[in-house]
Amino acid sequence: MGKKFTGFRMNEQVETQLNVLELMIKDKPERFLHAPENRSALINLMLGDYANFLITNFKKGKNYDALKKQLTDLNTRKPVSKNERLIQANFDKLSAILYLLISTNQSLQRLDMNDWRNIQSMYKQGT
Repeated sequence: MGKKFTGFRMNEQVETQLNVLELMIKDKPERFLHAPENRSALINLMLGDYANFLITNFKKGKNYDALKKQLTDLNTRKPVSKNERLIQANFDKLSAILYLLISTNQSLQRLDMNDWRNIQSMYKQGT
């Protein structure tokens, strides 16, 4: 790596990704504080940011593969654990019970014994 880079050619994948990114920037320029005006400015911005990211993390002793995995993990959705699904299901049941309790209180206050039918869409039948 002793030689200085004098020329740069992108492969097709990077070219396609840049096209998509440029369209995204044109569609919503507010995502950038100062949106790049052309492709060269966009490339310089990204390379500068990525170089700073690498330099900062290399100084902390991290290696490139770990950093690449860290960036890749940002783009993937993590699977929901069984416990998280159970917690969400319990919250759903508690919400249904709360709505039924509210409905029951309203029914008793107004003597409207069919009020629970108005909120059927808020809970699952049979819970």
